[in-house]
Amino acid sequence: MVYELRIYHTFEGKLDDLLARFRDHTMKLFEKHGMKNVAYWTPTDDPLKGKTLVYILAHPAAKLRQPTGMRSATIQTG
Repeated sequence: MVYELRIYHTFEGKLDDLLARFRDHTMKLFEKHGMKNVAYWTPTDDPLKGKTLVYILAHPAAKLRQPTGMRSATIQTG
């Protein structure tokens, strides 16, 4: 299993829109493509507060991961 940490930065005032998009669309899309939504959180301290989404996805194997164009770091276990 491969765990991928993703950090999404948005413009001031747009975090609620981003969270709604993830809740209503993106999370389902990840599942459809074989990725498991592991954890989501938003920083509570400045300077990232109100404009950053941090999340972890799990992939069954590193070779199945599709490039997304987002900066990310992966941790392989097992």
